[in-house]
Amino acid sequence: MKRLTDLVSSGIGLLVLFPFLALIYILVRLDSKGPGFYRQIRVGKNNIDFGLWKFRTMRLNADQQGLLTVGGRDPRITRIGYYLRRYKLDELP
Repeated sequence: MKRLTDLVSSGIGLLVLFPFLALIYILVRLDSKGPGFYRQIRVGKNNIDFGLWKFRTMRLNADQQGLLTVGGRDPRITRIGYYLRRYKLDELP
């Protein structure tokens, strides 16, 4: 029963948030060349890797151009990416 409640709740949440997520995706695509999403591999519990999808906030291949952690107004961050990071909206997907 708990699993069914989880599935129904998450389905309703996705339906409600879909227009907002679609708008963010469109803004990311209009702001710079490249895909709207960025896939990252992270290490989880018991050292098991998992894939994470985020809205792309940096220019293409920016992760290969320098620092891992960026702050302030890094030139590799797109205009819309600055606001997505500031309000943690890049983590929604």
